[in-house]
Amino acid sequence: MKRMLGVLAVLLVGAVAISGCGQPKAESSSAAIKEAGTMDTAQEKSEYLIGQAKAFMASDEFQNAVDVLQYVLSTVDRDNPQARQLLEQAKEELSAQAKSAAEDLKASFGG
Repeated sequence: MKRMLGVLAVLLVGAVAISGCGQPKAESSSAAIKEAGTMDTAQEKSEYLIGQAKAFMASDEFQNAVDVLQYVLSTVDRDNPQARQLLEQAKEELSAQAKSAAEDLKASFGG
């Protein structure tokens, strides 16, 4: 029973981390960046924005994730390894999404 509670606690913490530390997903990357502007420290901004990027990625909103992560790396914390890694992943997903859309379009024209 204790082990099951421990597993549930770990899953809950992971879910909160993935969803942006309990913050609801912003409507857009610009809304997330605007919200981050109200925060006091670079660490708070980075954590919030990385959480938002993860939430965007989980919703297949890869362009919003890219925009937020580029903002983190250009303005908030140039050396953030997590932001760099997530940016690479988001760009790969965005590229795959575009390739898939192009293939679908081509197929719809009989090509």
